[in-house]
Amino acid sequence: MIYGSEGLIDTDFTINTNLNTDNLLWEEAYLLAANETGVLFDYKGSNENIKQEQLYLSKGMNPESSKHYAVFNVSLDLDNFFPNHYYYVSYLKLPAGYNLWWHRDFYYSFLNKFDIKNRNKNSIRRTIINLNNWSPGQLFQVEDAIAVNWEKGDCYTFRENIWHGVGNFSLEDYLIMQITWIDKNDIL
Repeated sequence: MIYGSEGLIDTDFTINTNLNTDNLLWEEAYLLAANETGVLFDYKGSNENIKQEQLYLSKGMNPESSKHYAVFNVSLDLDNFFPNHYYYVSYLKLPAGYNLWWHRDFYYSFLNKFDIKNRNKNSIRRTIINLNNWSPGQLFQVEDAIAVNWEKGDCYTFRENIWHGVGNFSLEDYLIMQITWIDKNDIL
């Protein structure tokens, strides 16, 4: 169920694929990656990413509260859902009691992987597939649109350059598959 502005979270686009997470090798991650590791990327948007992280630090936000787990470089054939597109699949697990703070993504790995130097404005999309049923205390928010009461397999798509976050004050992990994608016709 989506509350708030219509159109920020598209629920019409669906993907039917294997939703099993049993054999994934999760890597620990935090939203303060660049400031904590000192690894800075040279890409469009990196300065904005650093500013975003510095904002969290200036607010005294505890880096530990953004702990999550991810699986990157997933080999999954979704060509039938994304003809004439570049796409990148990853997984995210947010443990009970943790949050992915209000943020924007800058898609460095995605742009780098497909050597995309120039593209139409706001042409990248992200689709998340919920890998478990909603548990009270979990919410996904894009701008002022809030998603709750999802079922395993429900898909939410949103455009790039939009503020979003996830809160998990439930007693269960929040699991999603993320697909970042762009139509090749949007690459200049």
